[in-house]
Amino acid sequence: MARTTTGPGHDDGRTTRIAIAIAIAILFLVMRLPAMLHGYDINDEGVYSVVTMRWLDGGRLYVDAFERRPPLLFLAYAGVFRVAGRYNMFAVHVVAALWTLATMAGLGVAARRLFGARAGLAAAALYGLYAAWGSYTNLAWNGEVLLNLPTAWAIAIAFSPSRARLRPDLALAGALVAAAFLFKQPAAATAVALGLYLLLPAYRRARRLSLVDAVAQAATFSAGFVAAVGFAAWRIRSMGVWKDAMFWIFGHHDMPHGPTDVIFWERLEVAGVWFVVACLPLVVAALAALRRRGQWVAWEGDGGEPGKAAERVALWLLLATALLGVAASGRFYLHYFNLLLPGLVIAAAPVVARLLSNDTAPAGPTAWPLRPRAMRVFLAGTAIVFFVLHAAGLATRTKGSDAGRFVRAHASPGDELFVWGELPRVYLEANLHPATRYVCTYPLTGHPYGGSISYDPVYPDTTSRIVPGSWEIFERELAASTPRFFVDVDAKLRLPRYPLDKFPWLAGFVAAHYRKVHEASDGVVYERR
Repeated sequence: MARTTTGPGHDDGRTTRIAIAIAIAILFLVMRLPAMLHGYDINDEGVYSVVTMRWLDGGRLYVDAFERRPPLLFLAYAGVFRVAGRYNMFAVHVVAALWTLATMAGLGVAARRLFGARAGLAAAALYGLYAAWGSYTNLAWNGEVLLNLPTAWAIAIAFSPSRARLRPDLALAGALVAAAFLFKQPAAATAVALGLYLLLPAYRRARRLSLVDAVAQAATFSAGFVAAVGFAAWRIRSMGVWKDAMFWIFGHHDMPHGPTDVIFWERLEVAGVWFVVACLPLVVAALAALRRRGQWVAWEGDGGEPGKAAERVALWLLLATALLGVAASGRFYLHYFNLLLPGLVIAAAPVVARLLSNDTAPAGPTAWPLRPRAMRVFLAGTAIVFFVLHAAGLATRTKGSDAGRFVRAHASPGDELFVWGELPRVYLEANLHPATRYVCTYPLTGHPYGGSISYDPVYPDTTSRIVPGSWEIFERELAASTPRFFVDVDAKLRLPRYPLDKFPWLAGFVAAHYRKVHEASDGVVYERR
């Protein structure tokens, strides 16, 4: 893990690294062109957009429209829509690409501080390649993509080589981890990993700190985290939505299938194997680096810095806590695995950098695919395959919602809409406000997952999972608004999960107030009589 020497007389090397960094950024943006030119929502972007616009139009977040994510995610979407216009998905995808570029920079800084400039460039390139690994749905600007940016820079700050007894910069690192947590809940585990890192004996030895110094630094980090979370809590309380926010952010989360259930392991097998296959060079390189404890202990870089044993443990902690986040709900959606990327990318960076630079040091890895030619071919092939998969996948999503388009063509300003089922893009395409807070109907049906994936099991009866009191609220809100349009998207599923006649009050309400006017490919449209 030799570090590239820098200093006076090495301007040509610095110029070369800048040129490589620019080339990496350009190649990344080329790979993201299919997404940046895509004007429709991808995966979770639909529900996030609908909830955000309801909030921007005067509704109360978590009350008039809700989703189970913390508030900073909706604030990010609100910033895009305020600048670029409502439901501007082109802008969302451009911002998502720039957001990923900033994450690449953060991980590059973290790897450079540990292993040198070449590793920093390798880390940036690896994250750019694997941030949307495999499926085109990983191009979505979702919680994992959002939280990885502050996480990356928090790690970069924590891995600073500073030997000062007091490190006020750690307060910023703690605040950044809090920001990641306020984008999506699993990021809180990063606080545990970095907090323990600051207390490791190896960390103290490398920086010549006493136990009191290390505790003070961990306390500084924790103070930054607590201050940021406390400010967010104060803002939520001042908005008057504390009870609802706490329920949806923390209360409405469970694990329908835990480790004692075979479905848990089946889902892990499907998604986990696909992740390892799609990201094989990254995973193999990271494990090859992390398992060589002796290199981390004895390694010296410029200026004779001591070994990086503490950072090796920190990366293991980051991966372990991220894995807990991946498995916490038992759902194992593909984008959940993005939580693993920061730790994997930093760990793999020195190995990949050495291979790509034709470094044949005896200590270097030799097993396939950890050989220079194999690594180049594998990474280049991965980039091509991902680009094709993304372009082909997005090409199937260029029509938006048929039902939403019909509603938009026949709606008047001020009309409202209700969608029965799990397809928020109907609201987005129709550009109408939801008539109730239930943008997705899983609280009313007990459906275990907010959406569906190909290996979801069949649930014959989920009434035990219906949120208590949700039907009373729903009936009151729907009867009060009686929206002009009602769209049943569940009816167009190959195997409808929750047909209207399964819910007598709702079936009677539709029969009394609506008539069927259109049958689209993704929903049956009813209009108020």
